[in-house]
Amino acid sequence: MTEEFWAQYKKKKDLTQTNIIWKNVYLTVLFMKILQIADGIRQDQIREKHPDELYAICRTDNNYWRHYRASPKLTIDELSMMICREVGCDLAYCQNLMWKPKTPNQNIGDCMDQYHNFRDCIIREKKMFRSIVGNIDTKANPMAIPDYLEKHFKEKEALKRQRQMMGGDEEELKARIRKMDEESSMLKAKLIDTTEFKNKKEKIVMGEKEEKYM
Repeated sequence: MTEEFWAQYKKKKDLTQTNIIWKNVYLTVLFMKILQIADGIRQDQIREKHPDELYAICRTDNNYWRHYRASPKLTIDELSMMICREVGCDLAYCQNLMWKPKTPNQNIGDCMDQYHNFRDCIIREKKMFRSIVGNIDTKANPMAIPDYLEKHFKEKEALKRQRQMMGGDEEELKARIRKMDEESSMLKAKLIDTTEFKNKKEKIVMGEKEEKYM
């Protein structure tokens, strides 16, 4: 959440886990700072709000987020953070519960599962972007990242509407959603340039025809 939080959290953890815990931790700090800016929440106000309220604010796709991801100045770190925002919200929620448990008996040992989920998402989305777009010069093409994000969130919104049309038990629905997300991610990761594939296929077919008539 803040530098103060991370200092105390780091002190609490076993020093043998330091390299695992703090690798790429700056992304989490960046995420929380952007959350504060996005919703006008000061650092002192965060401590006053209920964890559930902060979680709801975090997951809301408001005008600020839409305006922010349309900026031509975005970096690949910010791109991955935008896509992984909801996973980051889970981490932020866990951290808030460590500071302010909802019940006296609630005890959150650590947030390592949420942290690793967020970190894995960040790494995965960076690889995804590079595999689809390639090593593009974002200075020469500043709209590459905003265009990529716009397409991603349009597809996400369409999928959300499909989910709303689905029936069945809530747990079954959640299972379907997880399965669809996994299949969607796997499909997206396997995207290739179909133009090059078609050209190669046509050359092979033409070569076979020439051999047939020789």
